[in-house]
Amino acid sequence: MEEVFIGVDVSKDTLDVFVLPSKSSLKVSNDKDGIKEILKTAKEVNPVSIVMESTGAYHNALAASIAKENLPVIVINPRQVRDFAKAKNRLAKTDKIDAQIIALFAKEIKPERRELKDETLKELEALVIRRDQLLNMITAEKNRLYVCHKSVKNDILGSIRTLEKHLRRIDEDLGDFLKKEGVIKHKAELLNSVPGVGKALTSVLLSMMPELGSLNRKECASLAGVAPFN
Repeated sequence: MEEVFIGVDVSKDTLDVFVLPSKSSLKVSNDKDGIKEILKTAKEVNPVSIVMESTGAYHNALAASIAKENLPVIVINPRQVRDFAKAKNRLAKTDKIDAQIIALFAKEIKPERRELKDETLKELEALVIRRDQLLNMITAEKNRLYVCHKSVKNDILGSIRTLEKHLRRIDEDLGDFLKKEGVIKHKAELLNSVPGVGKALTSVLLSMMPELGSLNRKECASLAGVAPFN
């Protein structure tokens, strides 16, 4: 029996599904009813994997629902699909075509299934992303400061001070988060024991690689993308 792969293109309001090898497609709303329809389809075809891109918060409900049904859901970095599409010279863009490309990616690349993040890790990830956003905004404002007219200099300085205040608060929240009792605290203490690894790097590693602690060093290197594969 031929293996089945499902690609899902996720947007705020809709979910586009493409199934290989049958080449059947489905477009549903990104809500409970739409997700229920996708689950029904997936159970009927018993796929090897159901692959979707990470799209902010829009994919979370679907991914969690699929995982709850013990179906093989895989959430991947959108860059991987873009690179794959370029290699295949598939440059046209519609939701249906995107779902088809994701299904083809699932079939040919066979990405590894990773553990989905629980609410604790999602909270940590949100703090890490917000910290990164604030750093980028501060850098942008400081760059503007060098070339701005004197009439707006004080306004930009005020913006920088406000952003830096928010950054300090996020850093405090991250510090408090890493001190919470449980697995996160244990992993954070282990990472912080390594010279040169501080709170910021620890937060990024724990939020982006929840598998840390359950993999050996070679598997970790592969997951992080720094293993020297040919």
